[in-house]
Amino acid sequence: MTRTLMSLAAYLVGSAWIVSASALAETPASKPALYSLQADGTGWEKFFQLPQVGAMGSPQVSRDGKFLAFDGWMPDAGEGTSDSRLFVISTQRDELWLLGSGAMPTWGPDNSRLACSFYSGGVGILTIDTQEVVTIDRNGWGTQWSPDGKSIAYAAGRELRVYDVESKVSRTVFNAEGQYTSLAWNGTWSPDSQRFLFLGTKEDGNKDLASVKVVGNDPDLKRHIVNTKPSAKFAWHPTQPRIVFSQYSAEQKRSQLFEIDPGKNDPPRRLEGQDATLEVVAPAWTPDGKRLFCVGRTAPTK
Repeated sequence: MTRTLMSLAAYLVGSAWIVSASALAETPASKPALYSLQADGTGWEKFFQLPQVGAMGSPQVSRDGKFLAFDGWMPDAGEGTSDSRLFVISTQRDELWLLGSGAMPTWGPDNSRLACSFYSGGVGILTIDTQEVVTIDRNGWGTQWSPDGKSIAYAAGRELRVYDVESKVSRTVFNAEGQYTSLAWNGTWSPDSQRFLFLGTKEDGNKDLASVKVVGNDPDLKRHIVNTKPSAKFAWHPTQPRIVFSQYSAEQKRSQLFEIDPGKNDPPRRLEGQDATLEVVAPAWTPDGKRLFCVGRTAPTK
């Protein structure tokens, strides 16, 4: 990766961007920050925060575990979601890049490319060093690169499509007509790259957390949770039957991380170890499954 791909100082109005551990403790929790905890629920800590970036989401860890990509923008400066930029920070917190416009980054197998969504139109593959973008589908949204590196899944209206990286051809693996009015972004692959998990919205506004098979002709639709309202960002553990996502917790009165076993019908259970005073969203496992990253911020006053 190259050191600088865009003037981060210009974007952040000339302020420092590498935040020390002591500064992290002093930065207001009202601004979003990246947090992490161990898979066993221990070791919760604030990992990184850019005080100027008032909206942050979609963290994703590179295949080698050395980098973390995420998106963000500055509402205080009048920016909205369409102004979203792509960031990459090293897991040692000693290097940071601003890559330019884009949202919901997901890493390719060689750690040099990101599949992303672009408000300028559709989904594509960004080569980090050159900033070259190859468009996959101008009607697509919410890419997710498969664990085996061969496919990229994304939604196009009511269709779940899968792009074959080698042949450069997309195909529809699930048409939600009659099932869902839309498929949400930020789904996730099963570790064996055989199934894809998504949030589907029904005619009555309720949502299902469901998955389909992406190989063969039978999508084999499975509804893991029905009539639910989780946030659209999911993390399937690479070696254990654990799917983590965020939803409203009646006990904490804010969004928190929950998990399910995709092979069982048990209700979601709240993840141990997270800060109960924060809104916690957007989980992402490291490739070895030992650590979970997420986004947290102070719950808004009601």
